[in-house]
Amino acid sequence: LEMAEGYVTGIALDENNEIIGYKFVSLGKFTDFIKKGDSPNEAWEKAQGQYGRVADAVKIIDPRKE
Repeated sequence: LEMAEGYVTGIALDENNEIIGYKFVSLGKFTDFIKKGDSPNEAWEKAQGQYGRVADAVKIIDPRKE
């Protein structure tokens, strides 16, 4: 579940259960934020990103569970 952008945390599906995007966290950025003094929760939020039409998703699934 690791890609060039980072580690995939959610897959966005449309009404036909087709993939239209994904959410990810950049682990490199995450550790850099922690090194700079951010709390783990703040660093996690800052290191997140998304690709595709995540905002249009009917459902976001956890790729490790579904």
